[in-house]
Amino acid sequence: MYPLPMAEPNTGIKSPGPTKSFMTAGPTLHYSHANVYSCWLLSIVVYAGVCLFWGRLTNGQFLVLNLLELFHPNQWHLGQVVTEPLSIYEYPWHIAILGTLMGILAAAPLLTAQLMSFRFSIPMIVLAVFLARLPMLGAFLVLSCIAVACRPLRFRSRIISLALCMAGPMIYWAAFGGIRSSDPIRWGISYTPWIYAWLIAMLIAGVVIAIGHYTRYRPGLVWLITLAAAAAAYLTFEKTIGFDELDFQMYVAGHNPEEQAEFHDHSLTKYLDRILADEMRYSYFAGYFYPSDKIDLRKKLREEIENLLYYNRWPQWFVGDLPEKLRYQSKRSELLAQYNYFLEKRPTSRRVPIALYFKAMLNELTPDARYFGQTEILHFYQDYPFYENLHIWQDLLVRFPDSPEALEARWRLAVHMAGQGRFKEAQDLCGVALTLLEKEMPSFSEPAIAAGSLTTAFGRPIQTAMTRYKLQDLRTRLLMLMELISPANQGGSEAERQRLARFVLLNPYGIQYARQIEDLLAGASAEDPLRDNLLAARARLIGDWQMRAAALREVWEKYPDRDGGIQALYELGALRLQQWKEMKAEAAKAELLAEARSLLNRLIQDYPQSPYAESARRLLAPLANL
Repeated sequence: MYPLPMAEPNTGIKSPGPTKSFMTAGPTLHYSHANVYSCWLLSIVVYAGVCLFWGRLTNGQFLVLNLLELFHPNQWHLGQVVTEPLSIYEYPWHIAILGTLMGILAAAPLLTAQLMSFRFSIPMIVLAVFLARLPMLGAFLVLSCIAVACRPLRFRSRIISLALCMAGPMIYWAAFGGIRSSDPIRWGISYTPWIYAWLIAMLIAGVVIAIGHYTRYRPGLVWLITLAAAAAAYLTFEKTIGFDELDFQMYVAGHNPEEQAEFHDHSLTKYLDRILADEMRYSYFAGYFYPSDKIDLRKKLREEIENLLYYNRWPQWFVGDLPEKLRYQSKRSELLAQYNYFLEKRPTSRRVPIALYFKAMLNELTPDARYFGQTEILHFYQDYPFYENLHIWQDLLVRFPDSPEALEARWRLAVHMAGQGRFKEAQDLCGVALTLLEKEMPSFSEPAIAAGSLTTAFGRPIQTAMTRYKLQDLRTRLLMLMELISPANQGGSEAERQRLARFVLLNPYGIQYARQIEDLLAGASAEDPLRDNLLAARARLIGDWQMRAAALREVWEKYPDRDGGIQALYELGALRLQQWKEMKAEAAKAELLAEARSLLNRLIQDYPQSPYAESARRLLAPLANL
């Protein structure tokens, strides 16, 4: 017999079991691997689709391949997504769309990590970083997915575990989700998409966990529920906003040429001062064909810039020092590319009239070289219709005759009709434009909104490029053109009609304008009905203010009842206002202001039906309280 082994003494201490891992497998991994992997891949596909849709809404493209820009600090902030390219303050439904997509982006990786394991959530996090371009969200998702997949948080209530681990995305939304605004109401509203995202994320998690509780967490729940939420977001977007509107906001609405800094007024005085103060640059100029005296050199440099501005160019010696805000040529090319992209991609959009209007007005923007020569200020004009842009205006009028933008097209086409001697057609076109304009004007009245109310945070998206001020200015130009080409100015001979046609088409900002006026005056007799207009145009070109004022007064006193004399009276009043603004001596300022008021009020009283009367009222309006 073999001796029995002696029993170990009972010490009361339990022997340690096998070591438990920090990360554990979720309940879904207990099923067939083939089925699990298929459903997991489907959830990855759905998640990738959500990331691409997010990228399309926020960047204008489904896929952006610029990886260097991905980690730029601008990509950390969500506040810009709230306002660009679609603003939640103009499209309130965008709150629900952004919130739903962000809720999916936050909930899907957490559910995958909990029901499967952390490693299965890694592809989703990578997609959030590179496809949705949300690197900071990806960083917080890593922490949350590790937390939800670790053993300490795998207790019986899975929904509470998910709610606790949702803290990562919530910290990201709270830290980077708001906009910078001095208005507390707008600032508070900027967080509504992320509050909505938290609700959607918890709703998705709740549905998945609730159904999974009865199906023992079979694979397929995550991709089905996230697909349903993504489909709801997409259908809401198509129903309430649409890709036409997204592309319009992306490529057109935010790129009004009148709002671009490159086309605003810029003084070049400091740049000329800097060039003249640089001894190396000064010696370079003085050593060639430039005067050595700095006053004469400055005049020469200013003249060179002026002459080249007529041709939309800068001197070579200035190109190297050109600041970004003066590079209007490259800005023009950039904006035209965006307008053309929208027009080619969305030819049937209801926003095409605005895109055509912006494109045409951008091409019309031209430097006023003569004004620069007098003031050293780069100023742009757009109230002369260039022949090269007629096809855009014609396209706008033919395709969208009832749009407010077509009113501007009618005036510009009428100018060129009159320039061809087709005065009757031009008059008719202006008459139609005035009739339609009067119908449109009431719709441009601004509703009174109480300051500080909640409604001040929201507004309608831009409906037209036209504004009340633009319509008023257009009305004045239409009346001026109709008066200029009226039978009273056409004369009785063919030569007088041709002279009027030539005068209508002259560019008052052009380099040849002064010579062209003199040529027309040389051919006009003392009884020519256009002579008063020609003399008023010549007086406007005089650089010295006192001499210009004397010439304008002479035209007005000689032709008090002609449209050229009335224009001279208006120009004289406007000139006195300009002198008043720039005068330093208080006594002289008061005298100039009184004279300007007297001249403009006389115009309004003596010529109430003149198109210049309305312009005079607009000049006097800001002076009412002075």
